[in-house]
Amino acid sequence: MLKHLIGYLKLIGPGTIITILGFIIAYQFVEPAPPRHISIATGSPDDAYYAFGKAYSEILQKYGYTLEVISTAGSAENLHLLDKADGGVDVAFLQGGNHLSTQSDEIFSLGSLYYEPLWIFHAAGSGINRLSGLRSKRIDVGQEGSGTKVLTMQLLALNDVTLQNAEIFSQGWEKAADMLIWGEIDAVFL
Repeated sequence: MLKHLIGYLKLIGPGTIITILGFIIAYQFVEPAPPRHISIATGSPDDAYYAFGKAYSEILQKYGYTLEVISTAGSAENLHLLDKADGGVDVAFLQGGNHLSTQSDEIFSLGSLYYEPLWIFHAAGSGINRLSGLRSKRIDVGQEGSGTKVLTMQLLALNDVTLQNAEIFSQGWEKAADMLIWGEIDAVFL
């Protein structure tokens, strides 16, 4: 009986050891499976980016993935959350044309979805026909943390419109629209 056991071990022992070593070596080169839970920073709940996030969540749910849609003020906040190690988001929507103030090699773009216009509305009869005409005016530049504010401030700076020669507000688009209608501001960027 012992002879049979030793013979059996001589027969399957080397194959078993080679198989186990093969699995150990292969494990060193195999990437882990993708996470089943992903979080995305979008924008405010009444924003298109938020709607896109919800649509992606429904699509991924069909394949067994959970996409947590996180509402934010916009692109600037989204980039900040991505840049922080404990920001709590894996991916985010960002507006193009923003100055990416991150030094991280871990953040990169997967692509572009579409062109997004920057709308500028101003009061009728205000005489504003160029961005430089906004000097000495009351301007809403977009909500704090939004890509609209980042882009607007860059454009205003290029046209020498600054905090020293204009009154700058950072409201949400609904409040800014009301302020424009009621004459509390002269122009709004959306």
